[in-house]
Amino acid sequence: MDTDVDTFTAFNNGTMAKVNLSQWVTTGHGRYSTAGRYPWSNNPAANFPSNPCWYCHDNTVVHGGEENYFRLKKHPQYEQRFDKECAYCHMEHKDYECIQCHVSQTESLAPQATMSGITVKLRTGETRTDWPDHAG
Repeated sequence: MDTDVDTFTAFNNGTMAKVNLSQWVTTGHGRYSTAGRYPWSNNPAANFPSNPCWYCHDNTVVHGGEENYFRLKKHPQYEQRFDKECAYCHMEHKDYECIQCHVSQTESLAPQATMSGITVKLRTGETRTDWPDHAG
């Protein structure tokens, strides 16, 4: 069976990083929708087109570069919040995940999210707070 080999210390250090291919197609980003949902989370399969590596990794970035060591692709829709991109698919839909991304974050795309709930502006100009327990 293949095993993952991670190397985080240096590029070209004699150790080649490798992915467990069995895990890649079963529980990883290499799973296609024809294989069904992920067994543990029941989330839909990643189902990335053609070479799934290029969804997360940028093949225009040089290996070992200091600016983007892991060659991660920066998708335009996440440019302002690159550090949160993975959460889009990998979040568990827990309250704390929404709060960490949106509450008291200057770059939040949902500034109406507060620790008290979601502030909704009504047509009358008044506001109300919905989902005070952050469930919904």
